[in-house]
Amino acid sequence: MRAPTKLTTMQSSEQGQISCFDIEVFHLNQRRSRNPKYDEIKESVRCKGIQDPLHIVFHPGQQKWVLSQGGQTRLLICRELYKETQDDSYLYPPLTKQKFTSDLDLSIRHLVENNLRGDNTFLETANAVLNIRRLLVESLGADPTQDDLANEMSSRGMPIRRQSITAMLYLAEELSPYITNQFFLDSVSRKVIDTLRSLRNELVDVKPHSQFDSELVTFINAHNGSVSLKQIQAHFQTPEKDSTPTSRPSNRAIATNVLESFGLADVVLGTDNLPSGYVVAVPQHTESPLEAEVYFLLVSLSGALDGQVTPEVLEEMGIDETCVDAENLVSIVRDRLNLTSADLSILPSKVFCHASEEGFESLIRLIVGVRTSLQSNNQPLENQRWR
Repeated sequence: MRAPTKLTTMQSSEQGQISCFDIEVFHLNQRRSRNPKYDEIKESVRCKGIQDPLHIVFHPGQQKWVLSQGGQTRLLICRELYKETQDDSYLYPPLTKQKFTSDLDLSIRHLVENNLRGDNTFLETANAVLNIRRLLVESLGADPTQDDLANEMSSRGMPIRRQSITAMLYLAEELSPYITNQFFLDSVSRKVIDTLRSLRNELVDVKPHSQFDSELVTFINAHNGSVSLKQIQAHFQTPEKDSTPTSRPSNRAIATNVLESFGLADVVLGTDNLPSGYVVAVPQHTESPLEAEVYFLLVSLSGALDGQVTPEVLEEMGIDETCVDAENLVSIVRDRLNLTSADLSILPSKVFCHASEEGFESLIRLIVGVRTSLQSNNQPLENQRWR
């Protein structure tokens, strides 16, 4: 049964005969996923026609008619059905014209409409809130606090709690730009993000936020499909801390402190392939002898030079040489870091095997001692940085 043509065509005629192909989706609408009820809605439109008019405004920037509050699914269905049937009731859907005010108003209207219909994924809502904050900055000339953002959105018809905004901005700014696992992005929820943020804060003493985020993204991307919250928690689970005064930081905690204190970025990577829990990405070249020595120190502490050579470890280290074994890995790392045999002779592996029993300050003294032994620079290591 075909939708009635006469009534909808008359309504469109009164609106100026604007074709569904002359109406565009608002360019700042964050809705990207297909409506899960798309086919069901399409069949309803085929039988009953468009029951609710599409709300449109003439956008001065786009110089086109655009949807002003939702309606994206209905618009796409009209285009499809017209191509299938050539029925003018789909070509000229019923419309309601509205006056353009601002991109900020349109963004919030779309978010309100999608929220009421339950169409948005959590990420799409998060991206919309991030975009609304950007528009508010442009409008107000200042970056609003999360409380200000919540109050502004509530006053415009989109009540939202500050805690929700915190979770959304963490997802939209710190995680989603780097995650390639689309299944995770499409299914992630507020509950998952809140749990991840709690775990992130619990581990901050041994794993700075930037490192946690990087390791989390790497873990999620390593799964092509579903990755559960339980899997993520298990990945980050650490042994219970020894409450006695003699407890010592782990190799990984020491290495993390080194990279944080000396300006190394993206050096220590989480791994399941070494007991230390981390591996070091070895660069193609280093900026200074000092940088090379610290890289070698961190590689040694990771345990990669202790005979635990696997293809996975080599890949994470960025070493693509074939037939690498424990015996020649030291030579490869030495050559990559431009260290001589003489350098290595005063850095015996037995020195590093005791590093896990030392506190951070002791490790600093160890590195300073290495630097002094090489007699290439007498400036204390802790005063030097590189990028």
